[in-house]
Amino acid sequence: MADNRLKNLWLLDAEDAVGTDATAQITWLKAKRREYSPAIAAGDWETQSASGEAGSSSSKRGISDLDQHDAILAAIRYLGGSDIGGGSLLQVQFTPGIG
Repeated sequence: MADNRLKNLWLLDAEDAVGTDATAQITWLKAKRREYSPAIAAGDWETQSASGEAGSSSSKRGISDLDQHDAILAAIRYLGGSDIGGGSLLQVQFTPGIG
């Protein structure tokens, strides 16, 4: 499940980029999602430490590409742009009363 803070960041970025029109925001967010797709398909690797003749270094990524992708999808679903992964386990059905 996507972090709500990250989802909200993407929603605000979409509004900053294209204004308040939800359709334009969805289009913008879908373009951003496509930027993360290749990294996720490749396995979303992160190098935490590396060494060589010149020395060594270590680093840690704060937010993974997968987390970003999930947050963008959550923002798209929030705006009504996709129902992928937005289903529920229960479906309520109302039937008219008899009588």
